[in-house]
Amino acid sequence: MDTLKFTTTISESQDFPISSIGSKAKNLSIVQSQSFKVPDGFFITTSAYDDFLTTNRLDSYIDWEITRKPFDELRWEEIWDSALRIRLSFLKANFSKSLEQELKSQISKFDKNTLFSVRSSSPDEDSREYSFAGIHESFVNVQGEKEILEKIKLVWASLWNDRSLLYKKEHALDSVKSSMAVIVQVMAPTSISGLLFTQNPLKSDSSDLVIEAISGTLNLLVDNKKSPDRIILDKSTGNVLDYKSEFKENILDEDNLNFLYKSGLELESIFKVPIDIEWTGLKDDFTVLQVRPITHLKDVKVDKNKDRKWYLTLTPKGQTLIDLTDRVENKLIPELQLEGELFSKVSPFSLEESNFLEELKHRGERYKYWLDVYWSDFIPLAHGIRNFGVFYNDLLAPNDPYEFVNLLKTQSLLAYERNNKIKQLSKDLIELPTLRKLLKEKLDTGCSGKLLLDVLNTFTLDKEVMFRDSFLTLLNSEMDVLYDNVNLENSPEVILGVIIRLSEKFEHENIDLDMKETFDYKDKYFESANEQDLYEEAVIWLRVGRASWKLRDDDNILLGKVENQLLIYINYGIDLLKSKGKKINIPQKLILTDWKYVYDALRSDSDLLIERNISDDNHLPNKNIKSRQLMGQPSSSGVYKGSARIIKTLDDFKDVQSGEVLVFDAVQPQMTFIISLAGAIIERRGGMLVHSSIIAREMDIPAVNGVNDATTLIKTGDTVTVNGDLGVVVIGNGDFDF
Repeated sequence: MDTLKFTTTISESQDFPISSIGSKAKNLSIVQSQSFKVPDGFFITTSAYDDFLTTNRLDSYIDWEITRKPFDELRWEEIWDSALRIRLSFLKANFSKSLEQELKSQISKFDKNTLFSVRSSSPDEDSREYSFAGIHESFVNVQGEKEILEKIKLVWASLWNDRSLLYKKEHALDSVKSSMAVIVQVMAPTSISGLLFTQNPLKSDSSDLVIEAISGTLNLLVDNKKSPDRIILDKSTGNVLDYKSEFKENILDEDNLNFLYKSGLELESIFKVPIDIEWTGLKDDFTVLQVRPITHLKDVKVDKNKDRKWYLTLTPKGQTLIDLTDRVENKLIPELQLEGELFSKVSPFSLEESNFLEELKHRGERYKYWLDVYWSDFIPLAHGIRNFGVFYNDLLAPNDPYEFVNLLKTQSLLAYERNNKIKQLSKDLIELPTLRKLLKEKLDTGCSGKLLLDVLNTFTLDKEVMFRDSFLTLLNSEMDVLYDNVNLENSPEVILGVIIRLSEKFEHENIDLDMKETFDYKDKYFESANEQDLYEEAVIWLRVGRASWKLRDDDNILLGKVENQLLIYINYGIDLLKSKGKKINIPQKLILTDWKYVYDALRSDSDLLIERNISDDNHLPNKNIKSRQLMGQPSSSGVYKGSARIIKTLDDFKDVQSGEVLVFDAVQPQMTFIISLAGAIIERRGGMLVHSSIIAREMDIPAVNGVNDATTLIKTGDTVTVNGDLGVVVIGNGDFDF
């Protein structure tokens, strides 16, 4: 056998090892050798994958992506980001001349109008130890040389997709050793397709044989677009034990059931283990699409990582994602917004105690409801951005893997609108230098809260009154949210301080209050979609992506308003208990679920005692480390050098100076107005879809996130260089330029 050969026909592949053509292809080779029909086509060996990596030096790039940080310290979003960048690098890479010639030679054997399936065949797939079905990419109805070659690259890239990387240890993924073969086969159009399990995978005994069948092609069943007839047969006799169908007439008659029963047992005798068969056609048209050993529940190594299993549920696809978008946009977000507005209109001071208790309980229960909705609906919809990113990159193969964001960030986020109002007030204050000087002096003396509002109410000049009224409107309409369990509406000194410093900054800069136009990106996007007959999909996924992008910020703002209204009631309840002479023993910082303690204490006319163990840090780094270079994730492009400012609490906002590098543990949309002063951003939490990434790209400033222990390893006043292209932060005056 020629080990340098990149492809093989199915009929010539019998002697190829699994390490060369993968498990799926090897099984198909065995099936064909036993006179069962399989679709015509060819296999692409792992040598082709290795040649592709070597030609483009992709092994080094993959290694850089998956080792830039200890893998166990990566958040799920960082894993997705790495997978997206790797996928695009495969798309933009070139085949070697010899590999391209051989692939084109195989494709040219078929009519140009032939439809193909292009599927993965990893040497590690379909083992009985782990069930990794569906982790790697497969494509159906692929037509034409160009599209086939593109899909081959995407199948290879799926070895490094987010789902695969989540199981990096189980796969023993290695940039040098891991490889992927590919199956390219003619689509087999028949009227009936299905699955056949020669042993019930849900039972520990071997007495049942299970058949699932649909009218049409198998992908309709695999993608859950059609519900199948499900038939359970007695394995020893072939007798029907149960036949379930949603239709008036069964898809399979007794004769066809008997044929499938015998075919399944014959195939099982070849592999000598219970098998799962994907098939299409009946009798003379019966064609085997795939065979793999059944992974029984009792044999599978249970994945005890609950977070990982939860992440795998956060990738709704197709119609499910579209339906989720409609539900969130048209029902949930309007309901959440209305609830916050209604809550703000009912002051606890106007209620009798019995009515107050009823309202406190109602708000606590509604907060729990919206928190559940946040995790069940809002978080999964974030996949709309990821889905659009993959669609856009596959369509256009841009140089920047995040170019797609330019079509999303034109959405009017609630935080963006609020930040623009703050910028406008800063612009207005430039025209009021005397007022700015007065306000700055008041803040320097510690004037805050109600005292500061009293100062504002002394204004008499028209322009000063207009500024005050606009500022108070901002406080009442935009700042009735929580940050660090503090009501921003009650901290006017923080917001006013930001406005003053921004006005000083903007005195010498242009203030951009308008959305950047993205017509070039939009035109290019739809032109390419038209050329590839994907215009309708392009419209749908852009709409879903934009809805997801807007939700990513707005849900936190709107939920923050509900949280703020609950906290107002909690604090009022504590004041009621104090007025009754009750003992109050509570933590320095309340959490919103503490409403239950306040409610119970008032109902039972008892003291309020809230005890819990609070740890400021679950993970404390070695304080003796003097880090010079910190690795993170590229978040927003550009390079910036400046003085660091650590932001941990609302009090830290008061000291922020224009042009500083702001260092956060986690950025929330409630407080992104402070970033208007930043020269760059560093964040411990990682991912292209976290709020620091969104706001940094909106503002066009460099950002790096995913920097572990950022707020501990970096100190306020440190000189830091932020490279948002590489995802690197350097502490101190570097001896080199990026």
